[in-house]
Amino acid sequence: MQGTLNEIDIRSILQLIELGQRTGELFIEGYGPTAVRARNGEQIPLTPQFWFIFCINGQIAYTTDHTSQDFLRLRDYLRPHGAQSALDHLIGAQTVTSSTPEYTYIWRLLEKNILTPAEGRKIIQSMIEETLFDLFNLHQGEFIFEIAPPLAPQLNTSSITPLIAKTVRQVQQWKQFYPHIQDPDQYFLLVNESELQASLPERPYQSLASWASRKVCLRQLSRYLQRDVVTFGKGLYPYAERGWLQFEHLISKQPESSLSIPPE
Repeated sequence: MQGTLNEIDIRSILQLIELGQRTGELFIEGYGPTAVRARNGEQIPLTPQFWFIFCINGQIAYTTDHTSQDFLRLRDYLRPHGAQSALDHLIGAQTVTSSTPEYTYIWRLLEKNILTPAEGRKIIQSMIEETLFDLFNLHQGEFIFEIAPPLAPQLNTSSITPLIAKTVRQVQQWKQFYPHIQDPDQYFLLVNESELQASLPERPYQSLASWASRKVCLRQLSRYLQRDVVTFGKGLYPYAERGWLQFEHLISKQPESSLSIPPE
C-alpha cells in the first residue's frame, strides 16, 4: 500500500491498517509550507519531515520521527522521571545499531529498572499521540506501508479507532488558536509583562517568565509537564489573543541539558 496524501488521508490509511489487522511499518514523508517567518522577518526554509508508525495486528505499537535519532524527544520525555543522565550513560557506554534506537534505549532503561513498565508505556503512548497530532495536521506528502515482522520486544499496543477520535478532537481544538498559535514548536515572548503579572498568581507568572526567557516551545512543555500540547495552547491562547504573549519560531534550537522547569 502506497500513495500520496492527496489521494488518501492519514486517518483513512490507519483505518485500513486496523481493518486488515496488519503488522508492519507505515512510512510518511511530509511537506509543509515553503517557509515560516521568524520574528526578525527572515524566511526559514522547511525541509521534508518523516515519520514511522509500527503496527502489530492492526494496532499501533510505537511511532518515531525525524527528531528521534538525536534522542532530544526521548530526553524530554525522561525529564519528569529524572532519567536523562541514565540515558546519556547508556548512549556513551554502547552504540545501538537497531533501526529504532530510541525504542531500544527505552527498553534498556526498563531492564535496568530506571523506568517502570507503567512509565515506559506512558512515554510510548505519549509519543504515539504526539505523532498522530502532527500527522493529522499534514496535508501533503507520500506514504508507504510494508508488511514486516512485529516490533520486538513488545511493551504495549494502542487501538487505532480511539486514537483517531481523540486526535480529531485535538486538531479541531488546535485550529481555534489560529492565527495567534500555529505550531507546537513555537516558543512565546512576554510582550506585556505588567498585564500578565497583574492577571496571574505569582507562581504561574514566574513559570511563564522562566519558560519565555529560555525559549521553551509548547511541545517541550507538554512533554516536561506530561500534558498534551492542546492543553497548553488552550491555557495560553487568551493571553496571546490579547497581545500579551507573542508566539515565534526558532531559527535554530540547541538542546538545553541544564534546563530547569519551575513547578506549576
